Amino acid sequence: MADGAIFCNNPCIMVMTEFQKLKKIENYRGKNNTDEIGCVISIGTGIEPSSPINGIDINLTPGITGITGNWKEVFANAKNLITVFLYQCTSSHNVHVGQSREWAHSMQVPFFRFSPHLAAPFELDNCKIEDITNAMFDNEVYIRTQINQQISDLCRLLKSMPRNSEPCQYRKITGWPNTTSETTTAKTAESPDQKNAK
Repeated sequence: MADGAIFCNNPCIMVMTEFQKLKKIENYRGKNNTDEIGCVISIGTGIEPSSPINGIDINLTPGITGITGNWKEVFANAKNLITVFLYQCTSSHNVHVGQSREWAHSMQVPFFRFSPHLAAPFELDNCKIEDITNAMFDNEVYIRTQINQQISDLCRLLKSMPRNSEPCQYRKITGWPNTTSETTTAKTAESPDQKNAK
């Protein structure tokens, strides 16, 4: 499930919520849904380095006339306040990850979170080879020094889980046409040029 911008920065909570809602609906309709969440794996896009900001003390107690003498300080505080507000609106870790982890653990479900700490901010439309290389190096360092044990635990957990022997009924669920038959029909049909060649 992809992130939903400011609607749902980290989709883990939304995924678990939708799972529980769907299970309740199917049980209510008599389908006896006994599915359970095996584990939750959350993969982040990286955590940007923290940047210090000055205070955000905006005191309007004396009224507008009391702050007219120091507009520079007022604008600086307002800018810092907006920076903190935007960070909280677009953050996909900290509180979101903590809530998802606690909810998963309350259901006795293992929770894994992987998101490297980046040495520098990385924009989504950044195509510079140097920046991409630095981000890849940050990921490599993160994997080798911080989450090596977590990856090993995750691999052991996935190997110990029972495998589903039934094939996925994705096309039946979504109602998509059978592309296999369409492909077969397309292969068997001959174009006019092929017929003339024969």
